[in-house]
Amino acid sequence: SAFPEVVAVYLFGSAARGTRGRRSDVDIAVLTRAGGTSRRGSRSLVEYVQAACDALGTDDVDVVLLRRAPIVLRHEVFREGKLLLVRDPEALSRFRLESSREYLDTIPLRRTFEEAFFRRVRRNGFARQAAHR
Repeated sequence: SAFPEVVAVYLFGSAARGTRGRRSDVDIAVLTRAGGTSRRGSRSLVEYVQAACDALGTDDVDVVLLRRAPIVLRHEVFREGKLLLVRDPEALSRFRLESSREYLDTIPLRRTFEEAFFRRVRRNGFARQAAHR
């Protein structure tokens, strides 16, 4: 295969839910081995996007590298995504477990941030808050 460092590939978002509209892109999540290297060294996101566009026959593709993705997005991919390819089930299981632990460990922090954000919005209004930046 052209991408031996790829551990797993998921379809997620509206395409995975079966609600993709004409203007929706196709969301793909790629898990690579730690380091994500190949014989040529680190691959760029552009290489994965180009390969996905070629494979799917569309330019409307958004590729996320799971090792770099925010924890909430990783959680969404694992919860709602459709597994398209898995080459190393053990590596995928380890990464999913690590991600689940991180997601659970950060719930209190995210909750505190969200509560403060919504208090600020209720007090100041969203438009005024955004305009001050």
